[in-house]
Amino acid sequence: EPPECTAACPLHVDVRTFVGHLARGNWTESLKTLRRTMPLPNILGRICDAPCEERCKRSEVGGAIRIGALERACIHQHAEPQKLFLLPPKGKLVAIIGSGLSSLTVAWDCMRKGYSVKIFEPGKILGESLCERYPDLLPRKVVDEETTLLEKLGMKVEINAPVNDPGFLDRCLKSFEAIYLGLDSLRNGSWQ
Repeated sequence: EPPECTAACPLHVDVRTFVGHLARGNWTESLKTLRRTMPLPNILGRICDAPCEERCKRSEVGGAIRIGALERACIHQHAEPQKLFLLPPKGKLVAIIGSGLSSLTVAWDCMRKGYSVKIFEPGKILGESLCERYPDLLPRKVVDEETTLLEKLGMKVEINAPVNDPGFLDRCLKSFEAIYLGLDSLRNGSWQ
């Protein structure tokens, strides 16, 4: 069974290995450990609420390791964009409505697995809800860098998408094999 801290992490980051590399001063290996399981690490590494800390065994003898703070430090130390290796194209299209954290994570994961992705953002800027939600932790520049990487890898984007228009979903169902409705699409009156 995995350690409790790893089991508590929704992404199952190998927390012991991550912290062990940091303890030895090996920032590069720590970042590799995060990137093995963490999508969009330059975003998630900054905003992670660290549920692993609640299950940290170190808390039994004087306080949990501040794993969330260590993730942020590691990401700040090495903030270069991640290199993604994509599986061969499957020839299937996925429509993603919205560009918040869940939508961008779905795009990242689908693209890695060889699916073509198109994001329909009802707003004016990709990832706007992320920057608004975490203004102190997540600079606009970081979100732009991560979404630019996805676009370079082939993600298509439609800004100011007419997601509220009658028939929008029907058109998507005809053109795409799958549709993901991101909760970020619900903000500002979208999807009424």
